[in-house]
Amino acid sequence: MQLEPAGLAGGIVSRTTLLETLAGFGYFPEKPLQPVILITYLRYRFNEVLTGTRVSFDRDIRARAVALAPGRPALSGEIALPGGVIEVKGPTLSLPLTLRSIKLLDVDWSRFSKYGSCLDAYFATPGSVGRASPSGRLIPI
Repeated sequence: MQLEPAGLAGGIVSRTTLLETLAGFGYFPEKPLQPVILITYLRYRFNEVLTGTRVSFDRDIRARAVALAPGRPALSGEIALPGGVIEVKGPTLSLPLTLRSIKLLDVDWSRFSKYGSCLDAYFATPGSVGRASPSGRLIPI
């Protein structure tokens, strides 16, 4: 399968699509790009039909390195992020009335990158908290 580590060298989208997309953001890479880390998670997705707001709950977040730049230390093993990530996307920054009870979870809301957090975890000293640790609380699930 294409998303297995052995198949990632060819990329998950065509090179042309990737380069055109990056060029649209004003980025023109000089060297070839390849995946560095594979992230997997279980996602539960919900839709609030009145406003079109989408809510996703990601859990069992795991990562493993699949390719590294020359000169980087070898990374091995799989890491797991504890807790889960709640993602809310909608037409406005405020929660719709029908979803306001989600605040009962008593979590801190912030921007969070599963990719960035997993990559930072690989380069952090074992037993330490990564520099880009999420500002919210990690809730055991």
